[in-house]
Amino acid sequence: MNPELPSVLLMAPTGVAAININGTTINTALAIPRECGNNVPAMSDQRRTQMRLSLAELKLIIIDEISMVSNMGLLHIHQRLKEIFVTPNSELFAGISVLVFGDFFQLPPIRSATTFSNCKNDTFNLHHPWHVWQN
Repeated sequence: MNPELPSVLLMAPTGVAAININGTTINTALAIPRECGNNVPAMSDQRRTQMRLSLAELKLIIIDEISMVSNMGLLHIHQRLKEIFVTPNSELFAGISVLVFGDFFQLPPIRSATTFSNCKNDTFNLHHPWHVWQN
């Protein structure tokens, strides 16, 4: 266990929201390009190894302003964590606990479907977080 590595990652969809929680944006924290369609482009082997080492102690992700995160944004977080930690698609968010905060009656995602809308990704829909949290 390395106490210098973060065990909790604080993220938000916008810079202002990230500053308010002393965190970082989702895109910056997980190296997710702003416009990447249905799938996050793969990282270089060097970048993936670097991220795996820097997040080796990660146990919890906290996402603030969840109402502003689209369904595809949630999928991209899952895809990137799966890539970094080399886990199967069925293991949501690479087995890392995700705690979300926000008010769904506030700002929705811009030009995107809401967080709990079904994605165009059948595997993710099978294990969609909404179905997990509903039960």
